[in-house]
Amino acid sequence: MAEEVLGKMHFEINKADIEHGYIKSQPLAAAQVFEFWRKDNAGAFNSAEANLHTVRRIAELNIQEQNNQLCVTCNVNTQRLSMPEREITSSSQMSGMFVKPKGSLQRLKLYSDQKKAMAWLSLGNDERLAAKILKQIKKKIEQ
Repeated sequence: MAEEVLGKMHFEINKADIEHGYIKSQPLAAAQVFEFWRKDNAGAFNSAEANLHTVRRIAELNIQEQNNQLCVTCNVNTQRLSMPEREITSSSQMSGMFVKPKGSLQRLKLYSDQKKAMAWLSLGNDERLAAKILKQIKKKIEQ
């Protein structure tokens, strides 16, 4: 049931250990404003952040039985891409700062120093999305 809930939210499962009650998703890029069918942003702040930055989330579920009751915990690690700007050291490099579209398709060109400095920065746990996932799992169990 938990895998089904994550699947409906477009998370792909990276690891599912049934014996230990553990599920971890692949990183999922956060929904953009035009992706109205996506349900992985919880709250206006998270939606705005996902539209301003490159954000991804990894969902982790722990499912255990305690005192004859099913206990499910959820953590959603949120990360934002940090990509340094290209430093301009001469006026001739200025024209390379801006990408000229070819037809209607634009491409982002990264230099090797930028690729090396790129990193995913942890923004911590997305408690609102974790609560939303747990609510969906509870609803699924009660059906």
